[in-house]
Amino acid sequence: MLAQTCLFVSKTAAHPDAARLFANFLISEEYQSIQQSTGAYPSNSLAPLAEGIPPLQSIKTYSPNLDELVATRGEVIDQWRRIMG
Repeated sequence: MLAQTCLFVSKTAAHPDAARLFANFLISEEYQSIQQSTGAYPSNSLAPLAEGIPPLQSIKTYSPNLDELVATRGEVIDQWRRIMG
């Protein structure tokens, strides 16, 4: 499963320049290359993938349909309750 996250600097941050520097470091090739040991996909395209991790283009993705999810909500909850007890 892939998780999407966001990064922002609040306009009321106590040290906005330091926060921006830190944010830039987190998305840098240097930091994201170090993070490959976690098995996470880098958001910086210059950072290499960890060994054994397939390229994102090769992964089949699922985009849920909100209307369908809402329509089947009760069924999904009932099934979850049957499974989880």
